[in-house]
Amino acid sequence: MSFYFALMLLAVASPAIADSLEAMAYKVISGDMIVVKQGKIKHTIRLAGIRAPAEGQMYHNTSLASLQKLVNKKLLKIDWDKPEEWCKATPNKCPKVGRVIEGALDISLEQVRLGWAWHDIRHLSDQTTPDRTLYAEAEERARAHRYGLWKQKKPIAPWKFKKSEAPPN
Repeated sequence: MSFYFALMLLAVASPAIADSLEAMAYKVISGDMIVVKQGKIKHTIRLAGIRAPAEGQMYHNTSLASLQKLVNKKLLKIDWDKPEEWCKATPNKCPKVGRVIEGALDISLEQVRLGWAWHDIRHLSDQTTPDRTLYAEAEERARAHRYGLWKQKKPIAPWKFKKSEAPPN
């Protein structure tokens, strides 16, 4: 009996790995990355499920401005699946990848819906099946209506843009 009691105490006393937090938007770095502040602690968050135009790419600044408008001075809830241990080597420089929610609004989905980000199809396994569908449909609508970056004839996804900018080996 005392063994089980000790085991329960150990379980209660062990710090849980945080998988969500509530924090104020502090700074927008790009159309898909923000810094939030929880008390005196700052967290860099890359919005899950999307990629916005990279720096130097057309509509980068407009995408950034759209995200600023969505999160500026707002209390956000951030959820992520990967524990913080995945990034222990450089915790201040390694962003958490998370789903950012303001009220009932999924900020990543809103960036896609407005046409300021791509649905990041390279990491579909990180999304639930319903989210994959919502994000894909939002991008399809934004493309069809030529919202945001879809005004371009052939927008280049940021992961392809960055490869084209890389110097040859």
